[in-house]
Amino acid sequence: MFAIAAWRDPEDYADLLLLSDRHGLHRLALVQHHLSSRIEGDRRLLLGSRFCHGLAPTHYGDLAEDLATTCARVGMRFMLAGAHEVEPGPDIETPEEFLRHYLDDGLPEWRAQIARYAEDPWSPYARRLNELAEQAGLPGLDITIGRFMAEMREHTESRDREMVAREIRRLVTESGLSQRDFATRLGTSPSRMSSYCTGQVTPSAALLLRIRRLARAVTQPRPD
Repeated sequence: MFAIAAWRDPEDYADLLLLSDRHGLHRLALVQHHLSSRIEGDRRLLLGSRFCHGLAPTHYGDLAEDLATTCARVGMRFMLAGAHEVEPGPDIETPEEFLRHYLDDGLPEWRAQIARYAEDPWSPYARRLNELAEQAGLPGLDITIGRFMAEMREHTESRDREMVAREIRRLVTESGLSQRDFATRLGTSPSRMSSYCTGQVTPSAALLLRIRRLARAVTQPRPD
Protein backbone atom coordinates (compact mmCIF):
# COMPACT_ATOMS: atom_id res chain seq x y z
CA MET A 1 0.00 0.00 0.00
CA PHE A 2 2.79 2.44 0.91
CA ALA A 3 4.78 1.47 -2.17
CA ILE A 4 1.91 1.99 -4.60
CA ALA A 5 1.00 5.32 -2.98
CA ALA A 6 4.59 6.57 -3.22
CA TRP A 7 6.38 4.94 -6.17
CA ARG A 8 3.98 2.87 -8.33
CA ASP A 9 6.62 0.43 -9.44
CA PRO A 10 5.31 -2.49 -11.58
CA GLU A 11 6.65 -4.98 -9.02
CA ASP A 12 4.41 -3.41 -6.38
CA TYR A 13 1.33 -4.18 -8.47
CA ALA A 14 2.52 -7.76 -8.87
CA ASP A 15 2.79 -7.96 -5.07
CA LEU A 16 -0.75 -6.59 -4.78
CA LEU A 17 -2.02 -9.35 -7.06
CA LEU A 18 -0.19 -11.93 -4.94
CA LEU A 19 -1.67 -10.57 -1.70
CA SER A 20 -5.20 -10.50 -3.12
CA ASP A 21 -4.87 -14.12 -4.26
CA ARG A 22 -3.46 -15.19 -0.91
CA HIS A 23 -5.82 -13.36 1.46
CA GLY A 24 -8.88 -12.48 -0.65
CA LEU A 25 -9.95 -9.04 -1.79
CA HIS A 26 -12.37 -8.39 1.07
CA ARG A 27 -9.89 -9.19 3.84
CA LEU A 28 -7.12 -7.26 2.09
CA ALA A 29 -9.34 -4.18 1.74
CA LEU A 30 -10.29 -4.26 5.43
CA VAL A 31 -6.64 -4.49 6.49
CA GLN A 32 -5.71 -1.59 4.21
CA HIS A 33 -8.63 0.48 5.50
CA HIS A 34 -7.76 -0.06 9.16
CA LEU A 35 -4.09 0.65 8.47
CA SER A 36 -4.73 3.99 6.76
CA SER A 37 -7.32 4.99 9.39
CA ARG A 38 -4.92 4.35 12.26
CA ILE A 39 -2.03 6.16 10.63
CA GLU A 40 -4.03 9.24 9.67
CA GLY A 41 -6.13 10.35 12.60
CA ASP A 42 -7.06 13.68 11.00
CA ARG A 43 -9.50 11.85 8.68
CA ARG A 44 -7.98 13.32 5.51
CA LEU A 45 -6.58 9.87 4.73
CA LEU A 46 -3.96 11.08 2.28
CA LEU A 47 -2.29 7.68 2.22
CA GLY A 48 -5.56 6.07 1.15
CA SER A 49 -6.19 8.79 -1.42
CA ARG A 50 -2.79 8.34 -3.03
CA PHE A 51 -3.18 4.58 -2.90
CA CYS A 52 -6.50 4.79 -4.79
CA HIS A 53 -4.98 7.11 -7.37
CA GLY A 54 -2.17 4.62 -7.80
CA LEU A 55 -4.72 1.93 -8.65
CA ALA A 56 -6.13 3.91 -11.58
CA PRO A 57 -4.81 3.26 -15.12
CA THR A 58 -4.50 7.03 -15.64
CA HIS A 59 -1.51 6.78 -13.28
CA TYR A 60 0.09 3.37 -13.77
CA GLY A 61 -0.27 3.08 -17.55
CA ASP A 62 -0.49 -0.29 -19.28
CA LEU A 63 -0.46 -3.39 -17.10
CA ALA A 64 -1.40 -6.97 -17.85
CA GLU A 65 -5.17 -7.41 -17.88
CA ASP A 66 -5.25 -9.53 -14.72
CA LEU A 67 -3.28 -6.88 -12.83
CA ALA A 68 -5.49 -4.06 -14.11
CA THR A 69 -8.62 -5.98 -13.10
CA THR A 70 -7.19 -6.66 -9.66
CA CYS A 71 -6.38 -2.97 -9.20
CA ALA A 72 -9.98 -2.03 -9.98
CA ARG A 73 -11.30 -4.64 -7.56
CA VAL A 74 -8.93 -3.71 -4.76
CA GLY A 75 -9.71 -0.01 -5.18
CA MET A 76 -13.45 -0.59 -5.11
CA ARG A 77 -13.38 -2.80 -2.03
CA PHE A 78 -10.97 -0.46 -0.25
CA MET A 79 -13.33 2.49 -0.73
CA LEU A 80 -16.35 0.37 0.17
CA ALA A 81 -14.65 -0.68 3.42
CA GLY A 82 -15.11 2.82 4.85
CA ALA A 83 -18.09 4.11 2.87
CA HIS A 84 -20.50 3.38 5.72
CA GLU A 85 -18.56 5.83 7.94
CA VAL A 86 -19.37 8.93 5.86
CA GLU A 87 -22.50 10.83 4.85
CA PRO A 88 -23.55 10.49 1.20
CA GLY A 89 -22.10 13.25 -0.95
CA PRO A 90 -23.84 15.85 -3.12
CA ASP A 91 -24.59 15.43 -6.81
CA ILE A 92 -21.73 15.86 -9.26
CA GLU A 93 -23.38 17.62 -12.19
CA THR A 94 -20.79 18.62 -14.80
CA PRO A 95 -17.72 17.01 -16.45
CA GLU A 96 -15.55 19.80 -15.02
CA GLU A 97 -16.86 19.13 -11.54
CA PHE A 98 -16.24 15.41 -11.97
CA LEU A 99 -12.65 16.01 -13.10
CA ARG A 100 -12.02 18.39 -10.20
CA HIS A 101 -13.50 15.87 -7.79
CA TYR A 102 -11.33 13.08 -9.19
CA LEU A 103 -8.07 15.06 -9.23
CA ASP A 104 -8.37 17.34 -6.20
CA ASP A 105 -10.59 15.59 -3.68
CA GLY A 106 -9.51 12.71 -1.48
CA LEU A 107 -10.69 9.45 -0.01
CA PRO A 108 -13.42 10.85 2.31
CA GLU A 109 -15.08 12.67 -0.60
CA TRP A 110 -14.77 9.65 -2.89
CA ARG A 111 -16.33 7.45 -0.24
CA ALA A 112 -19.16 9.95 0.12
CA GLN A 113 -19.94 9.32 -3.54
CA ILE A 114 -19.58 5.57 -3.08
CA ALA A 115 -22.24 5.80 -0.39
CA ARG A 116 -24.57 7.33 -2.98
CA TYR A 117 -24.61 4.38 -5.36
CA ALA A 118 -23.22 1.40 -3.46
CA GLU A 119 -26.76 0.16 -2.87
CA ASP A 120 -27.84 0.65 -6.48
CA PRO A 121 -25.03 0.85 -9.05
CA TRP A 122 -27.66 0.66 -11.83
CA SER A 123 -29.33 3.90 -10.72
CA PRO A 124 -29.66 6.94 -13.03
CA TYR A 125 -27.07 8.78 -10.91
CA ALA A 126 -24.53 5.96 -11.30
CA ARG A 127 -25.04 5.99 -15.06
CA ARG A 128 -24.71 9.77 -15.07
CA LEU A 129 -21.34 9.56 -13.29
CA ASN A 130 -20.12 7.19 -15.98
CA GLU A 131 -21.20 9.67 -18.66
CA LEU A 132 -19.45 12.55 -16.87
CA ALA A 133 -16.25 10.52 -16.68
CA GLU A 134 -16.37 10.02 -20.45
CA GLN A 135 -16.98 13.73 -21.02
CA ALA A 136 -14.25 14.91 -18.64
CA GLY A 137 -11.55 14.48 -21.27
CA LEU A 138 -8.85 12.90 -19.09
CA PRO A 139 -7.34 9.93 -20.99
CA GLY A 140 -8.17 6.66 -19.28
CA LEU A 141 -10.59 8.18 -16.77
CA ASP A 142 -13.60 6.62 -18.47
CA ILE A 143 -11.81 3.24 -18.36
CA THR A 144 -11.15 3.68 -14.64
CA ILE A 145 -14.76 4.55 -13.84
CA GLY A 146 -16.11 1.90 -16.22
CA ARG A 147 -14.07 -0.81 -14.51
CA PHE A 148 -15.12 0.50 -11.13
CA MET A 149 -18.80 0.43 -12.07
CA ALA A 150 -18.49 -3.10 -13.44
CA GLU A 151 -16.84 -4.27 -10.23
CA MET A 152 -19.46 -2.50 -8.12
CA ARG A 153 -22.25 -4.23 -10.00
CA GLU A 154 -20.56 -7.61 -9.74
CA HIS A 155 -20.06 -7.04 -6.00
CA THR A 156 -23.73 -6.09 -5.56
CA GLU A 157 -24.95 -9.12 -7.52
CA SER A 158 -22.73 -11.39 -5.44
CA ARG A 159 -24.07 -9.86 -2.23
CA ASP A 160 -27.66 -10.28 -3.43
CA ARG A 161 -27.06 -13.93 -4.36
CA GLU A 162 -25.68 -14.58 -0.89
CA MET A 163 -28.73 -12.91 0.68
CA VAL A 164 -31.02 -15.22 -1.30
CA ALA A 165 -28.96 -18.27 -0.32
CA ARG A 166 -29.06 -17.17 3.32
CA GLU A 167 -32.84 -16.89 3.21
CA ILE A 168 -33.18 -20.35 1.66
CA ARG A 169 -30.97 -21.88 4.36
CA ARG A 170 -33.09 -20.16 7.00
CA LEU A 171 -36.33 -21.45 5.47
CA VAL A 172 -35.03 -25.00 5.29
CA THR A 173 -33.86 -24.86 8.90
CA GLU A 174 -37.14 -23.41 10.17
CA SER A 175 -39.13 -26.05 8.27
CA GLY A 176 -37.59 -28.77 10.42
CA LEU A 177 -36.95 -30.89 7.32
CA SER A 178 -33.59 -32.14 6.23
CA GLN A 179 -32.24 -30.49 3.10
CA ARG A 180 -32.82 -33.75 1.22
CA ASP A 181 -36.45 -34.03 2.40
CA PHE A 182 -37.06 -30.36 1.60
CA ALA A 183 -35.73 -30.94 -1.92
CA THR A 184 -38.05 -33.94 -2.36
CA ARG A 185 -41.07 -31.94 -1.21
CA LEU A 186 -40.04 -29.11 -3.51
CA GLY A 187 -39.71 -31.47 -6.47
CA THR A 188 -36.02 -31.00 -7.11
CA SER A 189 -32.87 -33.02 -6.58
CA PRO A 190 -30.78 -32.85 -3.38
CA SER A 191 -27.76 -31.65 -5.36
CA ARG A 192 -29.80 -28.84 -6.92
CA MET A 193 -31.15 -27.88 -3.52
CA SER A 194 -27.61 -27.78 -2.16
CA SER A 195 -26.60 -25.39 -4.94
CA TYR A 196 -29.43 -23.05 -3.90
CA CYS A 197 -28.35 -23.17 -0.26
CA THR A 198 -24.71 -22.41 -1.02
CA GLY A 199 -25.50 -19.63 -3.50
CA GLN A 200 -23.82 -21.46 -6.35
CA VAL A 201 -27.13 -21.24 -8.23
CA THR A 202 -29.80 -18.59 -7.63
CA PRO A 203 -33.36 -19.85 -8.10
CA SER A 204 -35.87 -18.00 -10.25
CA ALA A 205 -38.36 -15.66 -8.58
CA ALA A 206 -41.13 -18.22 -9.09
CA LEU A 207 -39.08 -21.01 -7.48
CA LEU A 208 -38.17 -18.79 -4.54
CA LEU A 209 -41.89 -18.21 -3.96
CA ARG A 210 -42.44 -21.99 -4.01
CA ILE A 211 -39.66 -22.44 -1.44
CA ARG A 212 -41.31 -19.85 0.82
CA ARG A 213 -44.74 -21.46 0.43
CA LEU A 214 -43.37 -24.91 1.21
CA ALA A 215 -41.56 -23.63 4.31
CA ARG A 216 -44.77 -21.97 5.54
CA ALA A 217 -46.85 -25.06 4.84
CA VAL A 218 -44.47 -27.32 6.76
CA THR A 219 -44.01 -25.04 9.75
CA GLN A 220 -47.69 -24.10 10.19
CA PRO A 221 -49.48 -26.36 12.70
CA ARG A 222 -52.22 -28.51 11.23
CA PRO A 223 -55.74 -27.99 12.60
CA ASP A 224 -57.00 -30.74 14.90
